[in-house]
Amino acid sequence: MIVFDASAVVSAALKIDSIPERALLRAEEADVFALSIAVEQEIAAVLSRPKFARAIPLERRSQVLDILRSAAIWFDPVTRIMECRDPKDDKYLELALAAGAETIVSGDEDLLVFSRGAVFVSSVRATISRSRKPVHAALQPALFASVSAPRFTQPDWVCSQ
Repeated sequence: MIVFDASAVVSAALKIDSIPERALLRAEEADVFALSIAVEQEIAAVLSRPKFARAIPLERRSQVLDILRSAAIWFDPVTRIMECRDPKDDKYLELALAAGAETIVSGDEDLLVFSRGAVFVSSVRATISRSRKPVHAALQPALFASVSAPRFTQPDWVCSQ
């Protein structure tokens, strides 16, 4: 299981064949996306912001969202986490915990500084650089190398509801 945050998804949508897009497509082939309603709503809302709506054609935004939605397993996190510097980012940790995800892919400094315990927060550049297989055509799908971090257990920083 892998979680992509809104910054990583928007970066993927902004430029075809970019490192963020290749990371997203490699994850689609070799891993399973974890989504929750809260995470999906944030990603869709960020992609719809006027500055991104102007920069990213509607078809492209829809395509990226469809990749996530169709390939994801949906979770309803029940454990509340209050650990990120930006409380809006806690939803990604909650999803990772609920899904047993090993990796959160992000460009958000508030998440990137977080790597501790059983969750690994990775930049999109680090995510793509772990892959050894070439990217092939279509929409650039290829293989994403999974992280060998241990599965989530309830760490001491988790606050139960």
